[in-house]
Amino acid sequence: MPIRPDDGFPQSFLMSVGERLYRLTFSVSFLTLEPFTPLPPDPEPVPAAELLPPPVPPDLPGERVTLPTPTSRGAGLLYLLPQPDLYLVLKVEREDLPPDRRVLGITRPMLGLPVQFGELQLTFTEIEIARGNLQGPAEFGSRVVAEVDTVG
Repeated sequence: MPIRPDDGFPQSFLMSVGERLYRLTFSVSFLTLEPFTPLPPDPEPVPAAELLPPPVPPDLPGERVTLPTPTSRGAGLLYLLPQPDLYLVLKVEREDLPPDRRVLGITRPMLGLPVQFGELQLTFTEIEIARGNLQGPAEFGSRVVAEVDTVG
């Protein structure tokens, strides 16, 4: 599915499945202000310079370069959804229908539980939203993964 979490939330896009064109709109709903339960931060990364042997023997003359330290994904700012009072909201519309019948449904996706909108079926396997993506676009490490199938 072409969702791009780094674009922030809410976001909407068109997706073609078979001969039908669907509009999917994603938003994140939170019923209270913090605190939510963040994913635990990754353990402190080992600097890359410590992982690799020196490129040249230390006693040879010449400049030495230290490789950058890998960054930790999340750093305590990623939320695994759904949580009580914090969840992803999905609205599915079929573009070829008249405006009064266009909305097929609105739901709060649960991990591993298929949701069906007409012939379209979605199963979410990962929903991790970075706090920064609730405020706008940027690469904060958000991930939304879903399988798309047709039924019938």
